[in-house]
Amino acid sequence: MEKAAEPKRFISVLTHDLKTPINNIIGFSNLIEEIAQNYQDETLLRYISIIRKEAELANNYIESFAHWCKSSQEELLCNEQIEIISILENTKKEYEVI
Repeated sequence: MEKAAEPKRFISVLTHDLKTPINNIIGFSNLIEEIAQNYQDETLLRYISIIRKEAELANNYIESFAHWCKSSQEELLCNEQIEIISILENTKKEYEVI
């Protein structure tokens, strides 16, 4: 594998490995929500809403990080150290405005 492809592969694997469990949490929370609605359990519905909201936020962070990496310079990961905390803080600020 050529050196320029390594960062792209790393980002691809990282985003996949993070998004898969988060998407599972979102899907499972949808299933639990349907059950809770049948039993009219407001407490459970509130908890599920919180879980889904946080999982979707994490999913958005990962998407933003992947998008940022793709739109950045080709060899950024090879030549510079990424400040992930800064990226996540900036992404959070962007979503707080929405």
